[in-house]
Amino acid sequence: MANIQNLEFMAAGAIESPVEPSLFDSDERGSSHNQVHQVPAMHKAAWAKSLAGRRVLVTGAAGFIGTHLCECLENLGAVVLRTSRSTGVDASDSELVDRTFREFKPESVFHLASSVTGSRDAAEVLPMVRDNLLTTINVLLAAHKHGVRRVVCMGSLQEPRQNHVEFANSPYAAAKSAATTYARMFASLYGLSVTIARTFVVYGPGQRDTSKVLPYVITHLLNRRSPRLSSCQHRYDWIHVRDVVEGLIAIHESRDLDGKIVDVGSGRLTSVAEVVSSAASILQSQPLLKFGALEDRTGEPIHVANTNATLQTTGWHPRIDLLTGLMDTVKWYKKRAIKASAAAFFSSSSVVDLLGSAVPFAII
Repeated sequence: MANIQNLEFMAAGAIESPVEPSLFDSDERGSSHNQVHQVPAMHKAAWAKSLAGRRVLVTGAAGFIGTHLCECLENLGAVVLRTSRSTGVDASDSELVDRTFREFKPESVFHLASSVTGSRDAAEVLPMVRDNLLTTINVLLAAHKHGVRRVVCMGSLQEPRQNHVEFANSPYAAAKSAATTYARMFASLYGLSVTIARTFVVYGPGQRDTSKVLPYVITHLLNRRSPRLSSCQHRYDWIHVRDVVEGLIAIHESRDLDGKIVDVGSGRLTSVAEVVSSAASILQSQPLLKFGALEDRTGEPIHVANTNATLQTTGWHPRIDLLTGLMDTVKWYKKRAIKASAAAFFSSSSVVDLLGSAVPFAII
């Protein structure tokens, strides 16, 4: 595995991603990323046998993780219905969700639809309840009513831990925690086969949301601009999006996980400063990094995935180390910056307008 401390020696010259080639070339299909998933041989046959022809509904399918997940499921032979607000299916609309389930008749559901913000503002309470809690309840009710055989819901590292004296640090964290409680209730009271996949900080190619720290930093550096950052000393568990996709499918395929929470992370903590410094080293742009321009966000939890427990229950473990994943991610942004200016790629007339004013601080 590549060592993040040896980055300077590996990053010189052209960026070549060590991540395996994709099962199909998504560039030709107009996808948001150019290297999709290669399922490990040890899982591919079993997963393809289980998922071939299975009707799978994915909420939040137009998002970063959802796009990767849908392509992998389709490649494994599943019949996938991609739903999102952009496709006209708002999961906060209970009647619309019910009609979608009734018409498509899904056998499995991956509920990824969510709205994420680290803001502590009280104005976020109702939007977070609508986009994270209400959407989950609507999906669970429809799954129960229409006899869905398997549901995987997305949890969050921001949720307070069970059996810990810990409080939600934001409206988002509180809403996600409540959604997890409802999912576990549906498993216990109504016998719904639902499992919560608790994901950590997901990164990788195809992440267009420049309010997230890596897209924000990388797009600034590609345009030879200094990103405005805090001290970035907080540590997180970083997990590559392709590993997350494998983890989600592994959870779906595992038994005896009804009502359980399963961690999908790397099991290692790395500071934001180290991660963005590594990205800058890959781009040979270290002098552009300036830490301390912004105040640190307080009250951030320090959680790390229990990868041993996940391995025991699902057989899954992450395959992409952080340096390899960062090189893969930077290559994706750099390739698009070469094809066209970053401003044109992100459908903005000015990178300054997009990144200078829209992002007051980098958000995980």
